Amino acid sequence: MAARNSERPRYFRPPVFKPAVSPVRRLVGLVLPLLSLSGISLGAGVVWPRLSQPSEPSQPAQPSQPARTTPLESMPSGFDISHFQAPVDWPTVLKNKPHFVFVKATEGQSFLDPRFQDNWSALANAGVRRGAYHFYRPQDSASAQADFFLKTVRLEPGDLPPVLDVEVTDAVKRDELISGVKAWLTQVEKALQRKPIIYSDTVFWREQLGAGFQDYPLWMAGRVEEEGPWSFWQLGSNGEVKGLSGCVDRDVFLGTEEEFDVFLRTGVQPKPGGVKLPALSRCARPTQSTEPPVPVQVADGGTPSPPDAGTPVPGTKPSKGVPYQEGMTPDPPRLLHPGEPLIYPERALLQGVEGEAILMCTIGTSGAVTNCRAIKFPTGLADALIQMMSTRRYQPMTFKGRTVAVEYPFYINVKLPPGYERR
Repeated sequence: MAARNSERPRYFRPPVFKPAVSPVRRLVGLVLPLLSLSGISLGAGVVWPRLSQPSEPSQPAQPSQPARTTPLESMPSGFDISHFQAPVDWPTVLKNKPHFVFVKATEGQSFLDPRFQDNWSALANAGVRRGAYHFYRPQDSASAQADFFLKTVRLEPGDLPPVLDVEVTDAVKRDELISGVKAWLTQVEKALQRKPIIYSDTVFWREQLGAGFQDYPLWMAGRVEEEGPWSFWQLGSNGEVKGLSGCVDRDVFLGTEEEFDVFLRTGVQPKPGGVKLPALSRCARPTQSTEPPVPVQVADGGTPSPPDAGTPVPGTKPSKGVPYQEGMTPDPPRLLHPGEPLIYPERALLQGVEGEAILMCTIGTSGAVTNCRAIKFPTGLADALIQMMSTRRYQPMTFKGRTVAVEYPFYINVKLPPGYERR
């Protein structure tokens, strides 16, 4: 890690990133999730990338570097989006003149982001550098995932390099994860003749990847006090961009505009150096209502299983984590960082949809919530509930002296206050 700079860092100011008020999302910002686990409440917060399984100790190489002196406000800035930010008012967004935008394209070997083609086309001749990323699923074939991405994305001159988003293990062993990631990177680089960017979380990078990928441009997310030789840094998911609904991931290129242009033309990365990024203000979710918030209650998952639950059967597909069981601590799980409130889909809000839901999620070794699947849910709210849960972070769970990823059931009750139905 680079040495910390004793001087107070300058405040990063991205270009006019403020919320666009949307009448449809009148509840956004009013949904204050309440957690009944040990009386802890869930509120608005920063989303850090999701982590998952325990692994063997890693040996990451993170050379010490001199601190960069480039003022933060002069660094190229942008944001990244997926279908969760739909719909996008691109004419309004582009008036803010971001330097770049990363767009989710694919996930695994078959999931195409439903908004990718629209987003990608809108940026084609917009004067903004665009990039496409693939969310890596370790349990799927790396070769099949690379083929799927290459068939979906057509990079043009001036586009950013392809991006591989690596932030979950899906219960795959560390050596197999690394082998698959290398296979994807090699196949895509050979096909496009461009070295891909790796996106990950600083914690996941240290625990799962680390050594072996230093030749690739790195796009990192993590706590703002952490430093490292990254090319891009995701400042958090609390950004504001006029023309986009809700909060957005903000990103910065850790170099000058000249270095950014060189990187696009040649792939040469900026000189590595530790950049201490300041904490940024959170986005204010737009609302034009003073009515009571919607109580979204997230309840205890019930009685833990016996202490031998979840013992793997030889030859079976590994689970996302160890089932919640006796002997795990803390019991029940303890919330550390609250996440985003529930963002109602337009149709569900207009129809006044409410009710109970059960989500089975993994509390990863970092405490991040991953791999959520809706077992029971009100019509039209499954994706929104999964997104809400994925923004929370808990104290990592331990079992028999080891930090483990834990499968945990969350019981959620969504009820609209009088007056919100069918607006």
